[in-house]
Amino acid sequence: MDKKVSVGSGLPWRFTDKRFTAWGGMRIFDEVLRRLEWPGALSSAPLPQPGSNRGHDPALIVQAFLITVWTGGARFAHTARVRFDEALRTIFGLAEVPSVSTFTRFFRRFDRRQVDEVFGHLSRWFWDRLSAQTWTIDLDSSVLTRYGHKEGSTRGYNPRRRGKQSHHPLMAFAAECRMVVTAWLRPGNTTDGCNVENFFGEVLATLGERHRIGLVRGDSGFCIGTLFDLLEEKKIDYIVVARMLGTLKRQIAGLQSWVEIDPGVAVAECEYYAEGWSKPRRVVAVRYRLQDRPQGQMLLAVPGYSDAVYVTSLRLPPEQVRRLYLGRADSENRIKELLQDFAMSGFASQKFWATEAAFRMALCAYNLMSLFRQALLGAASKHTLSTLRVQCFAIGASLGRSANKQLLRLGLSPPRRRWFEGLFAAAQQITTPCLG
Repeated sequence: MDKKVSVGSGLPWRFTDKRFTAWGGMRIFDEVLRRLEWPGALSSAPLPQPGSNRGHDPALIVQAFLITVWTGGARFAHTARVRFDEALRTIFGLAEVPSVSTFTRFFRRFDRRQVDEVFGHLSRWFWDRLSAQTWTIDLDSSVLTRYGHKEGSTRGYNPRRRGKQSHHPLMAFAAECRMVVTAWLRPGNTTDGCNVENFFGEVLATLGERHRIGLVRGDSGFCIGTLFDLLEEKKIDYIVVARMLGTLKRQIAGLQSWVEIDPGVAVAECEYYAEGWSKPRRVVAVRYRLQDRPQGQMLLAVPGYSDAVYVTSLRLPPEQVRRLYLGRADSENRIKELLQDFAMSGFASQKFWATEAAFRMALCAYNLMSLFRQALLGAASKHTLSTLRVQCFAIGASLGRSANKQLLRLGLSPPRRRWFEGLFAAAQQITTPCLG
């Protein structure tokens, strides 16, 4: 006969008036932002102003929005997390956080002019934090699926949700510091290279006179003669994947000067004059045996091989051109992190410019986190935000008082206390420009 098992009443619980937060580790992030003078940059930005004298400070709204992104929020409704967490608000010096509807109204005030002014101002501030140097710029795009009626969302190339409406943002990354230089949100039926010349002009304006561009990399969507003309006029080198048109395939198939650089991998080069180009340009071809590399575009005239073909202005040996381009793969990691950790596809509004403002504000959250990673953890740090949340930010803490002053008490064991003290001491030594 089975014995009856008594079920206990569980752990007793009750309420407390103490103010706790799960994000006590964000105090170190706040320290870094203060050392970088972020609050002043945000206060001086030409943000849309409220319609009445009782409206909330726009800088406060933006700061609360960024905190929402850093703590894992992906919708405007998630801003309530910051609103009801008094300890977290106190860490960042926010006396109060408005309701969800205030956030949506704030972003709906953006129009094209204000988007350009606000994010031009913030982008220049970011690049003033970095020491002047020469950067590698990676051009890339993504697809953000939209549901319901959203201005600018149309049917276009969408590999994950075929036939669904989407936006098609264009982005420029600085490879060495893993930051976004600038970005545009565009309709879903826009091609990669649409208006890329004006976009690159904004990249140059954002970097200003202090910084130089040493190399531009892009996939076949950016294989456009007018872009090459612009880069050559500015004396900027480039490596761009070629569009595999029939004329180029036949020309590569006829090459005889293949040089094997690795088992199953050979390189060659030639001059190619595509229709619409102003002049012939150097093309570097890399050929792979299919048994060694099952993926890639197949050369129909040369069975058994796949290929990768690059248009470049560099005069380096073909194997070095190939090696330089392969570093561009890291931009795909940046896009993946933006989608998963920074809600790049979230915060969608019915108005296009409201959606673009929220999209670009999420990219600001990413750039600030990138500054934190490199200024405090070192340029080699590649920790994602999800990793930093677990290791640095998700620390239980309570807000109290000591000697009649507010005090944040972090719930860390003694071994981790020494680690956190070391990070905080390093944060207090940060100066700008912070990256060399």
